[in-house]
Amino acid sequence: MIKNFLALVVVLSFCIGVGGCGDEEELVCSGLKKSFVACGGEIEGSWEYVTTCIGSSIPFPFEGSCDAADIRGVLTRLGNLEVDAGNIKVELLSETMSIDAVYPDACLSEVVNCEKIQQLYEEIPVTNVTCKEQSQSCVCDADIVKENISDQYVYTKDGNKLVVELQDMEIEYCVKGDTLTIKQTEKAGTENEVIMHAVLEKSP
Repeated sequence: MIKNFLALVVVLSFCIGVGGCGDEEELVCSGLKKSFVACGGEIEGSWEYVTTCIGSSIPFPFEGSCDAADIRGVLTRLGNLEVDAGNIKVELLSETMSIDAVYPDACLSEVVNCEKIQQLYEEIPVTNVTCKEQSQSCVCDADIVKENISDQYVYTKDGNKLVVELQDMEIEYCVKGDTLTIKQTEKAGTENEVIMHAVLEKSP
């Protein structure tokens, strides 16, 4: 699912396909290390996103059924994030996800051709999408635009993380000066799945 992530102004890169967002040492999309250590600190206040990398599943055609597909994009969010004692409030004026996807010959057949892939994107639905055959591949450009998004979460602190029980979500965090680094996870069966890494700066 596409999650409602905590965001002020976000320029977000995501990578889906072989290797996901990066290798075992680094998230290539954002340059954030997977070896992030939650150090805690004073998280209450207002924050702006600087760097973000998504790590979750995105419901695009063939995700999970065609590992050869290369799906990349940028998510831009405009809004604000407020964290106070027990509450996280997100108000987004707009959210735009721009997608570039390449489905190689291994993903295609007589039944599932480039025209069919475009139809699958339109069912998501997306705001704009164009899929064209190119060098034995299907290349798609798509935009998903949302406006006036408002979310609020109730959390409890558990050491150096925020626990949002109703969403099965945990946010590990580390505040150093005016910089906040977070790792957001959600329950996936019996394990936690990394949804997002992000670096934020204190709002003026």
